[in-house]
Amino acid sequence: METPLLQDLAVVMVVAAAVTALCRLLRQPVVLGYLVAGLLIGPHTPPFTFVHDLGSIRTMADLGLVFLMFALGLEFSLPRLARVGLPAAGAGILEMGILLLAGIGLGRLLGWSRPDRVFLGAMLSISSTTIIVKILTDMKREREGFAQLVFGLLIVEDVAAVLLLSLLPALGAGTATSGAAAAGAVRVILRIGFFAVFFLVAGLSLVPRLLAMIGRFRSREALGITAMGLCLAGAVAAARAGFSVALGAFLAGAVIAASSEAERVEEWFHPVRDMFSALFFVSVGLLIDPAALWTHKAIIFAAAGAVVVGKALAVGGGILLAGYDLKTALRAGLSMGQIGEFSFVIAGLGAASGLTSGFLFPVAVGVSTVTTLLAPPLIRRSDELAAAFERLAPSVLVRALQNYHGWSHARKMAGSRAETLIFSKYVVRLILYIVLFVATVLLARGVSLAARMGMGFSPAIEDGIQALVWLSASVIAFPLAVAVSKYANHMALLVATLASPTWLLARINIRRMYAAADTVVIGILGLFLADIASGAFSKYGSLIATIVAAILGAYIFRAWVIRVRERVERLLDEVLGLATSEPTRQAVLRSGERTLVLQDITEESVVTPDSVAIGRTLSELRLRELSGASVVALYRHGRHTANPGSDTRLEAGDVVVLLGETDQRRRAAELLKDSAPPKELQ
Repeated sequence: METPLLQDLAVVMVVAAAVTALCRLLRQPVVLGYLVAGLLIGPHTPPFTFVHDLGSIRTMADLGLVFLMFALGLEFSLPRLARVGLPAAGAGILEMGILLLAGIGLGRLLGWSRPDRVFLGAMLSISSTTIIVKILTDMKREREGFAQLVFGLLIVEDVAAVLLLSLLPALGAGTATSGAAAAGAVRVILRIGFFAVFFLVAGLSLVPRLLAMIGRFRSREALGITAMGLCLAGAVAAARAGFSVALGAFLAGAVIAASSEAERVEEWFHPVRDMFSALFFVSVGLLIDPAALWTHKAIIFAAAGAVVVGKALAVGGGILLAGYDLKTALRAGLSMGQIGEFSFVIAGLGAASGLTSGFLFPVAVGVSTVTTLLAPPLIRRSDELAAAFERLAPSVLVRALQNYHGWSHARKMAGSRAETLIFSKYVVRLILYIVLFVATVLLARGVSLAARMGMGFSPAIEDGIQALVWLSASVIAFPLAVAVSKYANHMALLVATLASPTWLLARINIRRMYAAADTVVIGILGLFLADIASGAFSKYGSLIATIVAAILGAYIFRAWVIRVRERVERLLDEVLGLATSEPTRQAVLRSGERTLVLQDITEESVVTPDSVAIGRTLSELRLRELSGASVVALYRHGRHTANPGSDTRLEAGDVVVLLGETDQRRRAAELLKDSAPPKELQ
C-alpha cells in the first residue's frame, strides 16, 4: 500500500525534530532550523526530493498558521489590546506607508514596471505574524511591553493586508482612481470592524459559559476538543466573510482567553500548536530555491536592507511619537523587520493576475529568508543597539527625545482624567451597541429572505412567518436600541456639564431631556428596522400589525429589556475592561445596592445658583437623613466622582445623582434647589 503523505509527514517531523534539538543546543530560535529543514528536504535541493505530496503538506501547514494565531489569542487579553491599540494603529499606518513608498522607489531605481513596483512595496510593508510570534515565543519575551506593542502592530498589518489584497489588482494596473481606492478601503475597514465586533460580542456572550459547562466534567480532552472546534469555526467564519483565517483564529483565542478555563485550554493546546507550526515553517522552507535566490541576490539583499532599516526607523519613530521611551521603540522596530506569508500571498496574486513578473515570488521568499535569519540577533541585541544609539547620537537629539517622552507621559496622565476615560468608554459602548443592532437587523433580513425562497405558501401564511421573524428580531434589537439611546444621552450630559454655562445647566430638566432623547433615538432605530422589514411583507396591513405588536411587546416587557441590557453591561465590564463607563451603575454597585433596574431608582438633579446647598458639605446637608435618598455620583465641569465623600462641598451647576424611591428623590431634589435652608438645618 502506497502512503506518500504518511511518508512525507514522517520525513518532515523527523527532520524537524533533529533541527529542533540542534537549535536548542546552539541556543538559536527553532524557526530558523525549520526553514533550513524545509530547504534540505525540498524539491529544489539535489540530488533528489524527499517530499512528494507538497499540496497536502501545505494544507496541513495552513493549520499551523491557524493554531499559532489561536495560541496568540489565548495569551492576549482584550483590555491589553485596547491599551496598545491607538499607538499600534498609528505606528502601523506610518510604517506601512513608508515601506510601501520605499518598495515603489526601489522598483523605480531598478527600472521595473508600475505593477512590479506597487506589488514590491506591498510585499515589503507586511511583516510575518507567524514568524515574529514564533521568534518572540521561543525567546520567552512575548509578555514584555514591547512585544505587546508588536502584537498590536501585527494585527493592524493583518487588517491592512486584507485591504491591500482587495485593492492591489486595480492599483497595480493603474485603473483605480484615488476616490475609488479610498471608497474601497473604507468599505473593507467597515466590514472588518463589523465582523470583529459582532464576533467578539457574540463569542463573549456564549463561549465562556459553554467552556464553564464543559469544564464541570473535569475532562481535559473534552475541553481541548471543544476549544479546537471553536478555533477552527472562527477561522472558517473569517474565511467565509472574506478575511484571513488568521484573524478568525486570533479572535477565537481572545474570546476563550476571557473564560475561566483559559489556562487549562492553553496547557492542552500548546503541543498541538508546536506540531502544526513546525509543519508551517518547514513548508515555507520548501519554497526556497537556492538557484533563484542566487540569481536575484542583489535585489533580495537590497530589499531585505530596506525592510530591516525601514521598519526599524518607521516603527520606532511611530512608537516614539506615541510617547514611549527609546528602548521600547527600538525593540519594537527591530522585531518588525521581517516579511513572510502575506508577502507570498501578495506575490502570488500578482503572478496569478498576470500583472507582475515571475521573479517577484522568489524575491519574496529570499527577502523573508534573509530577514528571518537577521531577526533573532537583532531582537536579542536591541538593548545594546539602543544604548549605542544614545552614546553616538547628538546629545541635543537624545535630550529632545527624553523631554518629549516626559512631556508625553505627563500629557497621558493629564488625559487620564475621569471625564476623559468615561467619555471614551461611552464612545466604545455606543459603537458596540450600534454594530450589534445593525447586525441583528441584517441577520433578520437574511433569515427573512431565506424563508421566502421556495416556500410556496399562501401570502397570508408567508406574512405570518415574516411577522414571527421580525418580531423575534425586535425582541433582540430593542434592548440594544435602549442601550444606544442611553449612552448617547450620557455623552450629551457629560459634554453639557463640561461645556455649558452654569445657568443653562440649572434650567435643564435632565430627566425630561433623557426621555425626549430616548423617544428620538429609539424612534429612528425603530424606523430603520421597519424600513428593512417592509420589503418582506406582501400586505401593508401585515407590516403595520407586526409593528404594533412589537411596540406593545416592548411596553409590556420593558422590565425584561432593562435586565437584558444590564447583563450585557456586566459582560462588557468584566471582559472588555470597560468598568466605570456608566457612572450611575458603578456608583450604585459600589454603594452596596444590588438592584438592576436603575432607571427607576436614580435621578440627576442640578444645584441651582441660589441653592442653599452651595458651599455646604454633604454631611452638613444631611440629605440621607432628611429625604432618605443617597448621593451616589457627582458631575462637576465634566468630571465624574462616584460615591463622593461626606466632606464634598457642592457648587453651583453640580449635577448630583440621587438614589432612592421616587418620593425620596423628589424631596432630596427640593432640598438641593431651595433658596432657604429647611428648619432642620437652621
